[in-house]
Parts: sequence; structure tokens; C-alpha cells
Amino acid sequence: IKPTFNPDLYLASLETLVGTLEKQPTELESIMLVGHNPGMAELLQRLVGGLARLPTAGLALIDFATDRWTDIDKLGGELQWFVNPRLVKAVAGEI
Repeated sequence: IKPTFNPDLYLASLETLVGTLEKQPTELESIMLVGHNPGMAELLQRLVGGLARLPTAGLALIDFATDRWTDIDKLGGELQWFVNPRLVKAVAGEI
């Protein structure tokens, strides 16, 4: 996997984040978007609804019932899992 760095995502607004995802090519089956709050928390809330807080270093996996990135904002997604960084720290401490 070759990462792409987009400086526009640093402290990006909700609209910029949604627009960035919607511009991705259809052949990409998954995308890992890394950014900063408050935009990332707002994006998660908009796409799955209900989740109000995304802590620093939190991870969320969202599944979309579409193959087109242009549809994600209209259809929304389903939160598959969420990892709080405290859980990661706790598990790493046990190893």
C-alpha cells in the first residue's frame, strides 16, 4: 500500500473531508483517512450518526452499502467497530 499525503486534510472541515472521500476512484475498495478533530469526529457523526466523540488516536471502521465513493454522504454508513486508544494501551501493556 502506498500512502498519499494530502496537506489539505490537516485540520480540515467536514465538507473538505467528505469531498476528499467522494473524489476517490471507484476501484479503491477501502480507504484509511487520517486527520484531526473536530473534522474527523464530525465526519464520523455525519456518516454513521450518533457517535459524538472521537478521541485522539481513536479508530473507526465504517462499511458503506455502495461501491461508489460519491454515494457515501447520501447513503451514510454502518459503524463496524470503534477502538478507543485506552483499549489499545491496555492491551499493549499486557503483552
